[in-house]
Amino acid sequence: KRVNFVPTDFVLLEISSDPGRVGWFGPGPATNRQHPTHPAEDHIAMATGHGAVIVAASLAEKLEKARKLADSGNRGQAVLLLQRALCLLDDRKTATAPARSAIHRDIAQHYALDGDLRSSIKHLEFVKLLAPAEATAVDGQLAAHYEALGDKLLADRRVAEARTEFAHSLALASSENLQAKIIDCLLAEEQYSKAFAALKAAMRPTHADGSVAPGMLLTRARIFVDHENYSAAADDVAALKSVENLSSQQQQRLADLEQRLQTVAEKSLGQARASIRDGEIAQAYARLTTCLAANPKDVPSLLQKGCVERYRGSFEASVPLLQLAMTLAKAANDEQLYQCALRELAATHNEAGVAMERHAENVDAVIGHLGEAIKLSGGRQRRCFINRAAMLHRRGDVRRLLLLLLQVAPCGAFCFLLFSLCDGFDFPAQLQEAATDYQAALALDPDDHDLVRPRLAQVLYELVVPEYDAGHFGQCDADLTRVLELHTATPYLTARASARIQLGNTAGAAEDIVAALKLDPTDERARALATQVFPGRSVSELVPLNESL
Repeated sequence: KRVNFVPTDFVLLEISSDPGRVGWFGPGPATNRQHPTHPAEDHIAMATGHGAVIVAASLAEKLEKARKLADSGNRGQAVLLLQRALCLLDDRKTATAPARSAIHRDIAQHYALDGDLRSSIKHLEFVKLLAPAEATAVDGQLAAHYEALGDKLLADRRVAEARTEFAHSLALASSENLQAKIIDCLLAEEQYSKAFAALKAAMRPTHADGSVAPGMLLTRARIFVDHENYSAAADDVAALKSVENLSSQQQQRLADLEQRLQTVAEKSLGQARASIRDGEIAQAYARLTTCLAANPKDVPSLLQKGCVERYRGSFEASVPLLQLAMTLAKAANDEQLYQCALRELAATHNEAGVAMERHAENVDAVIGHLGEAIKLSGGRQRRCFINRAAMLHRRGDVRRLLLLLLQVAPCGAFCFLLFSLCDGFDFPAQLQEAATDYQAALALDPDDHDLVRPRLAQVLYELVVPEYDAGHFGQCDADLTRVLELHTATPYLTARASARIQLGNTAGAAEDIVAALKLDPTDERARALATQVFPGRSVSELVPLNESL
């Protein structure tokens, strides 16, 4: 009854008093057309069941032309044609909803391919509204668009806007990657409290066994590396290495993290070695700490830090580091590193013992350290034997010192108490152990006349004293002869002279007395024995001045 012309070359003609019925003057049924049908055409044809038939004289042709334009790359023109098609479809008629949904989907696709994601999102929202059954699939597309928008904004350093887009995407589709991007944005905005709150929320157990999603562990480890918290990153990497069934992408991310940590460790180790060469121990310590945070099982780093701890006097910290280095080197069958760690550990025990002895600390602990050093060195470290022998010798002197104090102050209750406590201790055995260590050191360097020989002689001499007190003068004579072969000193000569006098060997005693006076004409013990063996003769007669000099 009324004809309306529209500028889109489509004709809508009402031929019924019922506004719900409209006739379609077109090229014929969709099934008879010679070109592929658009989804909208089928929905239009089915709309007759709802009492409405849309007449569009060239709708099919326009849709086909839109397809061809899109295929040839003219997506802008295709979108214009599709928008004209939408004008034909009365949005007040529910029967046309599927047709309009299909056209909106096409328009969204064309906009997306042209990079106009905002417009694409707008038309996808129409698709959700018109086709609720497709909401899940559309949400996935929307989430991808929002994420792509966020990535673009982030590349332009528009961090806050990017975070908003990522949040829109995350609301539509849960993703560990999106959570990581939001956390990164918060960190870039220096909103640290929010960033770590988001990280903490993301790290909540999501699996039935109470474990955290591997993707979030990877994200946290990467964030830790980015912010130089290498120790925490290494812990997460270690946890991830025990996770089974990681995806190929996750395995690649894990490998990348391990490589980053290894690079940090190698760089820090090189810097630490340079600092050690320059004598900058504090700086070397800091760099080695970074190195081991990034790679806690790096044997060269453990070795270096163990040595640095020793240089700093932190022996209790040095020993476990070197022990771990030894264990790891042995497990890796690296004999060179193992032997190096062994030597350094022996040196650490030796220096620990010396330092404790210097500060008058626990003697047993000192001797224990030195004994460990000897064991680790396989009995090849002469200095270890010398140091332990010195400590054993010193401990053997304690009882005699206390005895002297008692003689000086017989009423000293404290001295008496200490003497009583020490009385049951086998000090001669300690001296014998000291002698054994000195002998081992001498065997390693028989030409040592300045250090080991005099010390060994002194220890053996002190072992002779109890024999003299017990009246074993023959044994004293023999033992003191051995002492004098090691080192000649006035006390040893006078001691052997005394033993020989007791044995009736006056001639031998006279030789020792003269030799002692030649070494020290003022020695009171030697002068007293000279008076006994050479009555009426002066020292100057026995030892001319030029000989004593």
